[in-house]
Amino acid sequence: MKTNNLLNKLNKLRKIKIGGLVYNIEYTELEESLGRTEYPKQLIQIDNRQTKEQQEVTLIHEIIHCLNNQRSELETEALAQSLYQIIKDNNF
Repeated sequence: MKTNNLLNKLNKLRKIKIGGLVYNIEYTELEESLGRTEYPKQLIQIDNRQTKEQQEVTLIHEIIHCLNNQRSELETEALAQSLYQIIKDNNF
């Protein structure tokens, strides 16, 4: 099976630059969500009890929040799922 390079990189990211700001990425147990972003701390947290694929979707979801925190949660989730499917289907 061909390895998906972009998803492998996503899974290994511990920092990401979004809109000129560097966000640290932390994989930890979260109580009330699969992922969250603490904007003042420039920190993205991902629940590490999810499957690898769900962690990838959650990271994309949080990145979309950072890009445009005006969108609703449902819009952000739909965009994250769609983008994730495009990445997987096209072996980026």
